[in-house]
Amino acid sequence: MEKMKFFNGLIITLSTFLFWHLFEPLSKCFKIPEECISLKALIAGLFSYAMYKIIVSSMFFLGNRIKWLKEIILGNRCLNGKWIGYYKGVSGDIRYFIETIEQDLDCITIRGKSFNENMEVNSQWNSEAVTIDEKLGILTYTYSVSGKFNDSDSLGMAKFSFIRKNSREKPKSMNGFSTDLKYGKRIISYEEKDINNLSDDKLLIKAKELYIKKSNGT
Repeated sequence: MEKMKFFNGLIITLSTFLFWHLFEPLSKCFKIPEECISLKALIAGLFSYAMYKIIVSSMFFLGNRIKWLKEIILGNRCLNGKWIGYYKGVSGDIRYFIETIEQDLDCITIRGKSFNENMEVNSQWNSEAVTIDEKLGILTYTYSVSGKFNDSDSLGMAKFSFIRKNSREKPKSMNGFSTDLKYGKRIISYEEKDINNLSDDKLLIKAKELYIKKSNGT
């Protein structure tokens, strides 16, 4: 939130700077009479609003397309990328999952798939509403999920805590729980971010290795 406040402040500063440096020359160029105060005020307001919208659109366009710039702006709330993890399902069997977090400056979407021991798809989910409290380090979202043996989709809620050295850093791992409303059972999960841009097949192998590693206490 602090980085986004700074980002918004930067936009306002840029728009104000450009307004004061461009409006006066333009008003002289279009020969707006000094005595037409109301007209000048109206044009100034419209020009200021247009300048603000142009800068906002430009900054969001660049921020959403340049990876390093997006990470700087999002700061400690940056989760964008692929994550791997595991959980023990309702039946007690271990499930491995790959989760894709698509995060822009103004929105975030979470999509995931879980797999059984035979590496077959067991379930998949999509976020409905997502909130991030970067100060406390908490990710909360509701989702819709469809399972291999379910006749219809179910809704659920998930809450994860960032694992990080301090509140200024973005997380590289998270732990928490999810609850499908259909079953009403809290499922404990752990996940880590993929930093190597691996293929899904390799990520699935890594998820299984992660479970074995954590189970052995390493």
